[in-house]
Amino acid sequence: MADTMEVDAGVEEKKGEEQKVPATAASAPGKKGNNIMLHPLTVITISDHHTRVSTGGGAQEAGGRVIGLLFGSQNGRDVSIYDAMEVACTAVGANGLELNEALVEKQKNLYTAVYPMYEILGWYTVGTEVTELDLGIQRQMTKFNSSPLFLLMNPSPAQGSKELPVLIHESESHMLDGVAQSTFVQLAFQLETTQAEQISVEHVAKATPTDGISSIDLHAGAVSTSLRTLLARIEILRRFLEETKKGNISVDYPLLRQISSICNQLPTMDGAQFSEEFMREFNDSLSVAYLASVQKSAGSMNDLADKFMTAFGHRRPI
Repeated sequence: MADTMEVDAGVEEKKGEEQKVPATAASAPGKKGNNIMLHPLTVITISDHHTRVSTGGGAQEAGGRVIGLLFGSQNGRDVSIYDAMEVACTAVGANGLELNEALVEKQKNLYTAVYPMYEILGWYTVGTEVTELDLGIQRQMTKFNSSPLFLLMNPSPAQGSKELPVLIHESESHMLDGVAQSTFVQLAFQLETTQAEQISVEHVAKATPTDGISSIDLHAGAVSTSLRTLLARIEILRRFLEETKKGNISVDYPLLRQISSICNQLPTMDGAQFSEEFMREFNDSLSVAYLASVQKSAGSMNDLADKFMTAFGHRRPI
């Protein structure tokens, strides 16, 4: 990771230009350096933290500042951000924040005790742009990492945007008029997932219930909703045909032909062929259920026989 205290050799020649750039302004995105890989669990954790704070569903007060730690590993130029953990801050003055260093150290020790291969790589927050307040927290984080990463998540991305609303920065220091000025520089990164993470993310993305409802109940609910929608559509067509027959609606021949085409595709419910096929399928279903019950009973009897032989098979008769 690039050293935080870099000095730009050409700054002195461009003092007039550099003084126009705010201290918190980020340079052009996608600076190449380390190979930064962001894992989806980090994004999910930050999003969950923001949701709990914004809705008042956590220990932190509603609408408070969302700040946490980034954990991962670094191997040479390869940096992997695997997880995140929220951390508490205290307000200092009107616009200042101060990290609870004792709590950060405690959370670090607890996390590394479970995952000794991980370390603190930086911190995260939620917002639309970088501020002076973020630079203050960045300087505090240097006590735990000499060059911490800063992840900024935008909670309100543009509608229809397909880009991940996440930016990763690192801080650099430049000499301006003999004074060190800090600024954030955006870094290029890519999403990386392991097989276990892919399974977990797919499971979270699905509408899984939390009240013990089985997947069969979910499927039955979806089928029930589809049937109710179908019945509602059929009722609309039936009312249209009745009103057309009574003369309350003008005859629309193209629409009537479409309805007739749909009806011709349906089976005749009262015909002998439908009744025969229905009874055949019904009997097949009953046969499968009966065979499954017999197989289950045979399996249970086999288990019982094995247990009986294990317990009494080696005993001599009296």
